[in-house]
Amino acid sequence: MKHKAWRLGMVALATWGLVATVRAEPAPAQDAKTQRLEALDDKERALLAPLLERGPVSLVEFSVGDVLPAVLVAGYVETPADQVASVISHPRDYPKFMKTLDSVEVLSESPTQTAYKWTWQTGMLFLEGENRMTILAPPKDKPELGHRISVKSEKGQMGEGRLLWRVFPVSPKRSLVTLSMRVDMRDANFVMRQLDAAARSVNRSVNIALAHVMLLGTKREAEKRAGTLVKLPETVTFEAPRLDLEKYAKLLERADMMTMELTASGLGKLSIVGRGGATPAKLIAVMNEPETFGKSLVPGSYTRVTKREGERKNFEWGVDLPLIGTEGKMTMLLHNGQVNIDATDGALKGGKWRFRTPTLPSGEGVVVGYSKFDVTQTTWLVQKIAELDPSMGHGLAAATQVMLLRALRKRVKQEQDEKVTTSTSAANVASH
Repeated sequence: MKHKAWRLGMVALATWGLVATVRAEPAPAQDAKTQRLEALDDKERALLAPLLERGPVSLVEFSVGDVLPAVLVAGYVETPADQVASVISHPRDYPKFMKTLDSVEVLSESPTQTAYKWTWQTGMLFLEGENRMTILAPPKDKPELGHRISVKSEKGQMGEGRLLWRVFPVSPKRSLVTLSMRVDMRDANFVMRQLDAAARSVNRSVNIALAHVMLLGTKREAEKRAGTLVKLPETVTFEAPRLDLEKYAKLLERADMMTMELTASGLGKLSIVGRGGATPAKLIAVMNEPETFGKSLVPGSYTRVTKREGERKNFEWGVDLPLIGTEGKMTMLLHNGQVNIDATDGALKGGKWRFRTPTLPSGEGVVVGYSKFDVTQTTWLVQKIAELDPSMGHGLAAATQVMLLRALRKRVKQEQDEKVTTSTSAANVASH
């Protein structure tokens, strides 16, 4: 699955000035190839089951110390588990259903392990790498343990790291597939080396996008082979996700959670849930001021309020950078404790974002956001990527959602730190 990953990754790197929070962060000391990848345990799979009925669910981990955080994406596939595992376990067949891969050469193969080389070429750009896949099937008398397929990136321009697939039987004709991914691309290629200050955040965004692309591509191929392709709805209801936050509190301690609902024409709705790190009042104060919130976005980005009318604000926004530059107009309205943002012109026109801030028993606010937008309405580059594989557009949109939440949380912390610094300075002046 790495192959698709690199092609998508390379373009995504150039695109991600638009969708990554870029602040310098220390590089992790630990090797992404050896760090443990977490899967979902029995209780977590049961907890997420109602959300999975509507579409893929992802967990974007927080960084802890030197460990590069991983991305986990899960989804139901309407195909028996053995057949899904077979699709994943045969890299020789990937070019048949991965539009972005030119070739796979199997270097060695056994019932439990496959080493293979992948290549991708377009114009002046030639990319290649080598992966090693380890396949573990469950015992015949314990199919509920599921298939375990681990892929290690050993060399090439995609960087180093691991992917872990788990395939669990849910019923005779349905599987739960999870993909955990931690690939460190920061020193792997020229593009990433030019993004030194942004490397960790861009790396996370690419992992998010690629994990969604791989899961959705595998689901599509497995269901196609089994003749069980699911007919998607024409529309989905645009409303906030209904969650008992206390039930998800432990998951939210380790990661932000996102859900994706697809329609026949594309991406119907994205929802994201994450701890805010402050009270609801402080979160709303930052979210409801475009210029303040804009400070935590990418270098070269700007927001300018053009009109204020009660709780409504009209503003212009843009990313003033070569290749990925884009701009648009939006309105923001705080109504009944919910921040409503609508794109009225330019890039992302027609897009809608909604944010609420319910409270945990501890008093900490939780950001619950839901949105509907077409990420291809930004730059020609994103449009070309999505034309090659529509799932990549979905993956880029997912990474954008995480960017917004983490930018908000970062800005809230910055304001808290600034107040502490100001208070300390004032106290020092008073003491003298």
